[in-house]
Amino acid sequence: MIYVGSNIFPGDNPASVTYYFQDTVSHSRLGPVSDAANDWKHLEVEAEVFPHSEEEVERDVLTLAEVVGALTKPQKRAADRRQ
Repeated sequence: MIYVGSNIFPGDNPASVTYYFQDTVSHSRLGPVSDAANDWKHLEVEAEVFPHSEEEVERDVLTLAEVVGALTKPQKRAADRRQ
């Protein structure tokens, strides 16, 4: 998923933050859903948008360093077992 912005739709509640992520295929073909011009580019492609609250982002979205750590931890354990 690709982050496309927060509170990007007219109906979003300004009192809370909603973060939006878009699937990579539609982002690649159409551009970000926040760009109104993307609707006419490829009518056969429908954008998938995933809204998340601030709490969900803090709990579920990993930083690059966290992703690298999560991916290298099993490799390190496997290497330690072989020694």
